[in-house]
Amino acid sequence: MIVRRLSLLGVPLGIALIGVGVTRTMSEFAGEVVFLGIFIAGCSAVSYTWLSLGRKAVFSGIAAGLVGAVVAWVAMRTMMRLVALTSGISPVLTFGGTSFILIASVILSILPAMGYLRFTKQSEPSFRKGLLYGLILTSIGGLPVLLLETGEITSIASQPLIPVAFILAVPVLFALTLEASLRAFGKYNRL
Repeated sequence: MIVRRLSLLGVPLGIALIGVGVTRTMSEFAGEVVFLGIFIAGCSAVSYTWLSLGRKAVFSGIAAGLVGAVVAWVAMRTMMRLVALTSGISPVLTFGGTSFILIASVILSILPAMGYLRFTKQSEPSFRKGLLYGLILTSIGGLPVLLLETGEITSIASQPLIPVAFILAVPVLFALTLEASLRAFGKYNRL
């Protein structure tokens, strides 16, 4: 019981560290602070889910999160390509940039995947719940990113509506992919 509660405390601690890093108050180590926050929040979420729902739930959630991460990665690469093409910039795909976005997507998928398992714990399969969860992710993730990056978006994209639409839609697409993946992996066969 105490271990479960301590695991749960790591999630807000990790999210707070992400916020500190994103606001760049410690600019020299901002990236490391964000990564540490993601790591703490993700590990805590996995630990809490393992203790409260079991290992099968964790493995199903991680697998669904990986599928969602790949779908989000494809969507974000598509957005970057569209922005480059509509802005007259020659699109350049580098292995380093492409792999960084994929790795970041995979790491970032763990926390919301574990959250989705908790969100849908007592319910039957429902794409409506997936849509609702996606809108929640958009409000706590997509909108802040959009507000932080508005200047960069308008300076690079000649059609700012493209990245704005993607930034707001990708969390919803991710959540719907989680729902579809969990159905495919048998999450709803009672964990």
